[in-house]
Amino acid sequence: MTMHIVMRHLVSLFCLSSYFLPLIQGQDVRCLPTEVIVRAGNDWEWQYTCKRACPAKQYVYRKQCYNSCPSHTFARYNGFIKYCVSDVEHFHCPKSICQKEYPYCFEGNCLDSCPEYTIGYNKSCVMTCPSEAKYITAVSCEGVCYSGYKTCSSKCPVSHPFKFRFNHFYHCLKECPSFSMQNFTKCELSCPDDRPLLFNKTCRSTCPPSSPFTSLRTSVFNKIFVCSEHCNDMMASYRNVCVSVCPAKSPLEYHGKCVETCQKDRPFINTTPAKKSIYISSAVCREVSTRYISMDEKFFAWIKNKTCVTDCPSNTLVFNSTCVEACPKTFPLNYTKVQQGKHEHICVKKCPGNAYQYKYFCFDQCPTYMKYILSNCTLECPKTYPYIYMDNVTCVQSCPDHYVYNGKKCAEKCPREHFYIENKQCVNVCSKISALQRRTNQGIVCLNSSFCPNGTVLIENTPHCVGECPESMLIINNICTRSTSCPNNTYKENVTLGTY
Repeated sequence: MTMHIVMRHLVSLFCLSSYFLPLIQGQDVRCLPTEVIVRAGNDWEWQYTCKRACPAKQYVYRKQCYNSCPSHTFARYNGFIKYCVSDVEHFHCPKSICQKEYPYCFEGNCLDSCPEYTIGYNKSCVMTCPSEAKYITAVSCEGVCYSGYKTCSSKCPVSHPFKFRFNHFYHCLKECPSFSMQNFTKCELSCPDDRPLLFNKTCRSTCPPSSPFTSLRTSVFNKIFVCSEHCNDMMASYRNVCVSVCPAKSPLEYHGKCVETCQKDRPFINTTPAKKSIYISSAVCREVSTRYISMDEKFFAWIKNKTCVTDCPSNTLVFNSTCVEACPKTFPLNYTKVQQGKHEHICVKKCPGNAYQYKYFCFDQCPTYMKYILSNCTLECPKTYPYIYMDNVTCVQSCPDHYVYNGKKCAEKCPREHFYIENKQCVNVCSKISALQRRTNQGIVCLNSSFCPNGTVLIENTPHCVGECPESMLIINNICTRSTSCPNNTYKENVTLGTY
């Protein structure tokens, strides 16, 4: 067998081997040669998927992703990918072993393109460019990027003539990034002290009239002062410098500028948390018109003090997002709205559907010193609804069937000082001293009769009718007596009322 045939068989073996990876913790995973195996899940169940690259915080080793490198390997970082290497693994492909449709060699496999996390160099896929070919060119993406097809070279190609250095890499770009200064074919990340301002990729001592404002621009690579036509929405200008919070000498934001006092067209001061920081407050001038005041949501204009407040003062009411001392005639009612434990007084034309009214006031709930009647609140119940149903403090025409009348209140039972019930009213004593009585859970009922009602018996020598005679007594002629035997040769019989 000739050497040429041997090489062809070797190439075939290299290409096929990349599709059949070994068992990984019981999972038979097959990925493309340019992909890595990512494990996700918990101690009870793991899932394995194929990705172009490992997650940002993980390391790649033998096409697998790890949270930390295996014990026999060492962690490395090339600027855009974390990976593991071993002293015993120094496999290098011969330059001519991979050909034609699979020209690139990586970890014993011949591939048509290098994996996402590697760089192409001399028909091999490497983790870092060697010193003799330190420039990396990302052909398949724009700007400074690490994805897609990348190559190492000794100098930048004509298509990507600009050099940009960051961390471990020398990038070849089609043009310098907007956050950098172009110095011939170099892209610099900072400007000199005498020309600290960046404009159109050049450093200047002052900004031009067309872009007079200075702001600090932050990228993943640097922080640099740039000239712009205006400050962005999150900032205001102070002496042509864009700031997130106005300084103490000019603390108010007015039309995007920091000023000492608000002007006539925007006289209200709205103090809100700063847009760039939750720890510092910024005050904004707001406008006012005949119809409304322009205000952030959940803020009210306090006309008297010309300030914007989160809550109107206790002696004012809310009308059209403003704090007023009295409601206008067109919205005459004071609606006390209770929300999350807070009381807010609002001027309304009429009470909302579920609210209760008392004179010029509307309530979600009547105050504790008032009572409910229909859809209104009242201090005292009227003659037409004279009784108070205590469960919900409501005025009613009469008490429910299972309630008693304790004065003007509907009660479940009479109090101790009025424990007798006569005609459903709680009283001190029965009007007829000799009247029979019956004890209930609500109180002692005055029967005003010489007979006990059905289902009860009278205890001798008392006015009490009971539902069951005591065990020590016998029922004779429907009266509980202290006799120990039945008269006239009669016999005892047990019933629900006791023993006859």
